[in-house]
Amino acid sequence: MTRRPPATRPSYRRALQWIIDYDDTEWLEADEDEAAALSVTASLVADLFGHSDEKVERDLRRELKKIRGR
Repeated sequence: MTRRPPATRPSYRRALQWIIDYDDTEWLEADEDEAAALSVTASLVADLFGHSDEKVERDLRRELKKIRGR
């Protein structure tokens, strides 16, 4: 019998990191005062984890700033 690797638990932070690593985040480049339409993936994360679109956008912008050192 082959052993499977342990499953990782889904988390909001991991979902944000996945979007940053693998999804198109160009929509986040818009002016922060301007309302941006979330990507389908970001909207899914908002729905799955029970957060508003605004919170997901705000958190993604914050994580991108950390990565870019702004």
